[in-house]
Amino acid sequence: MAALLAAAACGLGSRSPDAAWLWPEPRLAYANAVLAEARVAAGSTLGHPALLEEGLDLLAWLVAVETVGDHFSFTPVGGRGPGERGPALDQQPIEAAAMADACARAFAITGESRWAASTLLVAEWFLGANDLGLALFDRATGGGKDGLHGDRVNENMGAESTLAAITALQQTRRIQQAARRAATTSAVTTVAPGLTRGGRRG
Repeated sequence: MAALLAAAACGLGSRSPDAAWLWPEPRLAYANAVLAEARVAAGSTLGHPALLEEGLDLLAWLVAVETVGDHFSFTPVGGRGPGERGPALDQQPIEAAAMADACARAFAITGESRWAASTLLVAEWFLGANDLGLALFDRATGGGKDGLHGDRVNENMGAESTLAAITALQQTRRIQQAARRAATTSAVTTVAPGLTRGGRRG
């Protein structure tokens, strides 16, 4: 398993030398955070601190690129390149789910509260803390809506979008449970209450 993981890590590409565009690809595309999470997982599992640090750096960069004000504004279906900033639509739940998974893994490995806060912010995106202030998670049915258009939510609730919403909410619950077990006061406990409001934080 370690050999397979090491081989996979070698195929992840190299971080860009351009300080303004660290990403290993010329454009952000689809489920982008997976590339950072893979480095974090491989670096931690294989005992490669440099690879772990590279993954965390890329994830921090992606969080910054995909954040507008106090909420996530994810890369749209058309991608995003150097100099292109949000908000931009259509935004897809798969991008949010990948971010939740990556930040939750970074938190599990490092214990740093910034990753917990980012994970919770993804859940808030589904609950309405996004560019339109509209919820993509249907509390009545448990379904996830298919995307954020320029002026509305795509009301279709497909399996991929529902699983994406559930992923983000489950990652959030794990982090909140970990915080309660640790009985510590951190960004985890200060951000978490926003999840009960189901909308943009004031």
